[in-house]
Amino acid sequence: AAGTDDLSRYLTEQDSIMMNMMEDMMIREKSGSAEIDFLKGMIPHHEAAIKMSESYLNYGGEVSDLETLAQDIITAQKKKLTEMNDLVKKYEKEGKKNQENEDAYLAKYSGMFSDDSMSHHINPSGVDNIDQAFAEGMIMHHQMAVDMARDILDYSEHEEVKKLAQDIIDVQEKEIEQMQKLIQK
Repeated sequence: AAGTDDLSRYLTEQDSIMMNMMEDMMIREKSGSAEIDFLKGMIPHHEAAIKMSESYLNYGGEVSDLETLAQDIITAQKKKLTEMNDLVKKYEKEGKKNQENEDAYLAKYSGMFSDDSMSHHINPSGVDNIDQAFAEGMIMHHQMAVDMARDILDYSEHEEVKKLAQDIIDVQEKEIEQMQKLIQK
């Protein structure tokens, strides 16, 4: 029963992290820049990945490779947060606007919120343990980041944002593959 209680508490915590992230990712005020909108959505997304990983480590899973991956996610995404916050400041200072690109990007971005694709709640009856819950939740979370990054590639005029987006795609697709293999063992 103790394991079931831990799993239940863990899932509740993950749900809370995801709900807060979804709220923080909402674009309430247009910036005039697809890049700024992308970054302001990706920042709380990365913060949530860090919190999800820290939560997993606090609850102590049993798969050491997943623990290592969670630690790697924390380290890498903290570094990316600094980079993204710096880019937001830079682009806001520059004040360059492209309404057409922003509108097109936001149309795709808002689609994530409306078609239930952001519903990352894990069915507690569908997972047997904290390791599986973490991996399945993070796979869905990473897939959202990959989708956001792919979308901005079509609308960004800044090479550093394109590079950042491609890095997110490359790293997180690799981590998705790792997690899928680990939970299939």
